[in-house]
Amino acid sequence: MGQRSRTIAACAAVALGFLGGCMEGEKFTYKSTPHVPQTVTIVNTATGEQVWTYDVPAGQALTIHFLNRPSRTTEIGYDEMTWTLGTAGEMPPAPTNRMRVPPTSSRRIVVSLRPGPELPTGELARPRPKAATTTTTTDGK
Repeated sequence: MGQRSRTIAACAAVALGFLGGCMEGEKFTYKSTPHVPQTVTIVNTATGEQVWTYDVPAGQALTIHFLNRPSRTTEIGYDEMTWTLGTAGEMPPAPTNRMRVPPTSSRRIVVSLRPGPELPTGELARPRPKAATTTTTTDGK
């Protein structure tokens, strides 16, 4: 490897190191569909307590953003979470909801499925009643 290539590689490594240090928190998105309606729950693993839960409506996407780095959450003993709900497949709106949650080492995200299919209005889709059928026999009875 030439001197120029080594210099470029070293600069790239330093730049990635700086960028890696700037990263904050984690971001997750959960999309519900009529056939896969999801409920997202945050559990405090130290106590077993469900600290937050959200039923994501069909056709919507829930975006959760944990604001602090895992090492920072351990240091301060908690994390801060924002969440927003938007139309699935579109850019999520700016978060307006915020709360304290357990640190990374003491929380678990549980995703469960609700019975479906579920209409975008939140109602369960019900099968149509079968039409009445008549039976005819060939011997006239």
